Formats: sequence, structure tokens, C-alpha cells
Amino acid sequence: KDLMVRPYAPRFLREGDEAEIRVQVNNAGSEALSGELLFEIESLDSGKSALAEFGVKDGKKRFQVEKGGSVTLTFAVKAPKMVGEYAFRATAKAGAFEDGERRPFPVLPSRLHLVQSRFVSLHGRDKKTLEFRDMANKGGDPSLTSEKMVVNADAQLRSEEHTSEPSH
Repeated sequence: KDLMVRPYAPRFLREGDEAEIRVQVNNAGSEALSGELLFEIESLDSGKSALAEFGVKDGKKRFQVEKGGSVTLTFAVKAPKMVGEYAFRATAKAGAFEDGERRPFPVLPSRLHLVQSRFVSLHGRDKKTLEFRDMANKGGDPSLTSEKMVVNADAQLRSEEHTSEPSH
């Protein structure tokens, strides 16, 4: 291959992260090459372009690379405030040569995940109502968001009859 594209991208971004995605274009041929690099970010859910959501106005850049050399092109991105699965795609074209690479990555939450637990012991047909008042009123923090609540119930059988062996 005379033309090779190699993106250097993070494995993941967090909501609001700012990063520079570097794409290296290598020329292993015997002549200088000039062409265009197309940089794309696509949503894996919809398959549509997400460049605008990441603040990229233009995903096209011209390049010129000498024989046996390389050039690095950069794209500034800012992850949206939306968790999701995406992919970086970089494709270089120079005359009859073309190469590209696609790298999936997630956008992870930037918020802290808080966990609360309660312990309740029930016997027989006992009932108990659990209240998480601070979660209901957001603990006075209007920026707090609740994504989910998980309730785990562990049943333990208890024997009412205890027997013991006499010790000798």
C-alpha cells in the first residue's frame, strides 16, 4: 500500500470532554502524494453523522505528503452532553490511492454515580415501605439527575429450631 491512514483517538470520551483527534497519513510510495482526508463521526444508533454534535464544522482537510513521509492532521472535538455509542472514521484519497479506518468509542457520563442502600429485616408476612426522600427532592441540588433505581432483595431462610450436640 502506498497510502495508509492511522487515527490516534481516545478509547472513550466523557460528556463535555474536549480532545484533539490526530490522523496520520503515511506515504510508502516512491512519489509525493496530495489529496483529501475525510473525517467523520457517526452515531452507531442512527448511522447518521454526529460531526455537528461534536463541534466539528468541516470534516475535510487537504494534505500533501512526501515520498516515504507522513503528515498529521488534527480535528478538535467536544463530546456532547449525551451518552451514546459513536465511531470515528478517517478516509484519505490521493489519486488512485485510498485508505481508511473506523474506530468505535463511547461517550460516557460525566456525572458521579451515587449509590444508596437500606437494610431491612422482615419476618413472616412483615411489610416495610422504604423511602429515599433525598433522592425524591434531589437533595436540594437541581442539577442532580436520577438514571435508575435498582432494588435487590436477598432471602435468607431462618430456622426457628436450634439443635446442638452435647460435647464430650
